Amino acid sequence: MKPVQEREKVDRRVRRTRRALREAMQNLMAEKGYDQVTIEELTERADIGRTTFYLHYGAKQDLLLEQFDELLDQLVGQITDIPLSSWSQQGQVLPAEDHPGRPISMIFEHAAANEELYRIVLQGEGVDQASERLQTMMTNAVNAYLHRKLDDESEKMTLDFPVDFFGNYFAGALLGVIKWWLEAEQPYTPEELEEIFFQMFLPGASQALGMELE
Repeated sequence: MKPVQEREKVDRRVRRTRRALREAMQNLMAEKGYDQVTIEELTERADIGRTTFYLHYGAKQDLLLEQFDELLDQLVGQITDIPLSSWSQQGQVLPAEDHPGRPISMIFEHAAANEELYRIVLQGEGVDQASERLQTMMTNAVNAYLHRKLDDESEKMTLDFPVDFFGNYFAGALLGVIKWWLEAEQPYTPEELEEIFFQMFLPGASQALGMELE
């Protein structure tokens, strides 16, 4: 086994390499679009060798999806601690210190801020099964959130059917709306889209979760 200091040095080198490749991917996608980006261009822009690239990733789609995984993890981290009741507080304006964000608006804002990545993944531009993977990631995030709330005695929620079913249903509906919204060039603000989504989806979802709309 390698000494701790040596392992830490290797870990730092790995992080630097992956960070350089992510930055190169973002810049090249902005310049020419994902489909036109080659491994050679990525490695040249990141100033690493092709062999080094393949030590970390099997293909450029793996790099893209790693970026998306990290972005989604950040989003989940932001909404995890928001009370479940916030999902059903339609039209309410609450103090910022008591209400860090409306969860669904936060999701749409996240999609708008990372439009290129969402568009590529949802449209499947050269990324095999990326859309299916995204739905799996979103479903797992919803499931983890619900399991946490079910275990929290302060949250008034009951569920008479499998969590996995609700997570998959919610993720499919949400991603379908995001895909349409981005393809239509965002005809509504995240807040307006949240109100539409709320009216279509959340009344039934809230009833299924044993919640009362406020």
